[in-house]
Amino acid sequence: MKSNFKESYKHLGTVKANSKKEIIFEGNGILPEIKLMTASCACTKPVRKGNNIKVVFRPGGFPKHLIGASEYMTQKNVVIYYKDGSQEILKFKALISKL
Repeated sequence: MKSNFKESYKHLGTVKANSKKEIIFEGNGILPEIKLMTASCACTKPVRKGNNIKVVFRPGGFPKHLIGASEYMTQKNVVIYYKDGSQEILKFKALISKL
């Protein structure tokens, strides 16, 4: 299946812990009707904006097992379920930093 988006993967670079980052996945044209969107984490909220998907990513504090680290890498995804029964995954990766 051909992607409905110009990019389905984004590397955000460094994102500060406890901040807010908005990501736009730009559509190739008119998106099919969406039945449901699910995110891999509660820190990730997808919203359809016209022919794009805007994802708001809010990394919280550091996980307890990483308290001594100054940064860590994370990857999240959003699964889009279309009304025609097909689905698509959008992914992003970020280096979460305390600084």
